[in-house]
Parts: sequence; C-alpha cells; structure tokens
Amino acid sequence: MEHQWMFDGAASEATEARRAGFLDILDAVRDQAEAEGINGSTLLSWRIDAKMAQAELLQRATFARTPREKRMAEVTSQQLLTQCASLLVG
Repeated sequence: MEHQWMFDGAASEATEARRAGFLDILDAVRDQAEAEGINGSTLLSWRIDAKMAQAELLQRATFARTPREKRMAEVTSQQLLTQCASLLVG
C-alpha cells in the first residue's frame, strides 16, 4: 500500500481493503495461536518481516538495474500477494 501511494495512488484503496482483510485473519487466529504458544509479539514480528520482504521486492521491481531482476521481483511479489489474497473471502 505504501509503495502504491508513491506510484499508483488509485490502487492503494483496493490494497487498503485487502490489508484490512489480512488484519481480520490475524485477529481471528490470535487466540488459537497463543493457545499453541505463539504470542502476540511473534505474530507482530512475522507481520513486520513479511511487510519488509514485500517492500524489498517492490523496490527491486521498480528500481533494479536489469530488466531480468525487475521482472523476477515483480513476479515473485505478485505470486506472494496472490497466495495471501486466496485466504480472503469475497
């Protein structure tokens, strides 16, 4: 979403709605995760790590020096987003 604010503002609205869905999933599984020994700090850490990894892919897709590196980062980013979006209903 933050990347889109800089380069594709209109798309950021759809991304913001999808992000809200991801946060709803985290809220829904938090109690079960904690029951299995995964505390809120760990969940937050995973969330931050995922965000940073996606940001890095988007930066490489935008600013890499070679077309091949740009394309690989773009494809990987899209594949990961598609996998996450498949968890959302609607």
